[in-house]
Amino acid sequence: MYSAYTLTEESREELLKAQSPLFGKVFCHHITFKFPVKSQDDLPPTPKKVRVIGYSASRTIGVECYVVEVDGEVFRPDHSMFHITISVDEHKKARPAQSNELLRKNKFKFTKLYAPIDIEVIPEVLG
Repeated sequence: MYSAYTLTEESREELLKAQSPLFGKVFCHHITFKFPVKSQDDLPPTPKKVRVIGYSASRTIGVECYVVEVDGEVFRPDHSMFHITISVDEHKKARPAQSNELLRKNKFKFTKLYAPIDIEVIPEVLG
């Protein structure tokens, strides 16, 4: 199990309109807060402001993601970046968790969005 911020359907639709998925398997579902967690009691704190501030992709790894700011922070408690996996390349057997690898390999550099996108999320425990 893991704690996460699940996108509202409206926010998901807005993000998929802003960036057409690069790969065939589309996710654009949640922002991981903490992995692993032990129970439903491990909800992440309710954020005041969540916004998409950047984008990163790799055809080599087969993953693309948005970089997200949660209440002004871009790093999760485990020092990974907050992100939303948009899509993965199934032919490369890519997995959503590889967005972490993508961001680390790029030394946490990403393309900043010209206009950040405010989104709405729901704190949940998934998995």
